[in-house]
Amino acid sequence: MAILAEHKYLVLAVIGALLTAVLVYGYLSRVGDTRTVVVAEIDVPAGSLIEREQLKEVELPYGAVHPDALRSVADAAGGYATGPIYRGQQVLKQMIGGRDSDAVLKTYLDSGYRLMQLPVDPETCPVDLLFPGDIVDVLFVPAGVVSEDVSTMTIEGVRAVRITRDSDGKPAGITLAVTPQQAQLLAFAREAGEVFIVLRGGNEGAVKEDGDDEGSEP
Repeated sequence: MAILAEHKYLVLAVIGALLTAVLVYGYLSRVGDTRTVVVAEIDVPAGSLIEREQLKEVELPYGAVHPDALRSVADAAGGYATGPIYRGQQVLKQMIGGRDSDAVLKTYLDSGYRLMQLPVDPETCPVDLLFPGDIVDVLFVPAGVVSEDVSTMTIEGVRAVRITRDSDGKPAGITLAVTPQQAQLLAFAREAGEVFIVLRGGNEGAVKEDGDDEGSEP
């Protein structure tokens, strides 16, 4: 019986040694293992369009890779940052949203903007050409006046952040990111006359109220 007991403990010791060897081998093999991940080349502001030039793919040790990290620049380029992404930071799935995602819209509110929705009409808004993220101008024509000289530019260079649709899938409204002062102007314009929405060219950015180029938007 004593001999059998000794053999039993010997077998258990051998099995334990084998398991330890397997675990150590697995750990050592992963120490030198790397994964391709996407990191920010520069700081990316919250709510901004993510360009390929702002990102790069790097190799990181297996243990340093976040489980939600993106593996290809193509997976992030063209999306919108749901929050600030800092230089050198791994880009995670939840950091990327669509142009009109709730997370992206929240960045405008956090930056001091107001989200104001206007009804759309094909006669006063090129709604079929508009997409979230486009820049528009707003023209105001006072009611009861027919003259090409009375049209005034109410707001220049604001961003359309969402296009809403009715139950039939037709565009029903447009949401603009505006400052509090611009929101007051829009509210007055809707009550005092007719509002026209004009799509700006792709090389024209949003502008601030004082006429400066885009820079303060998220």
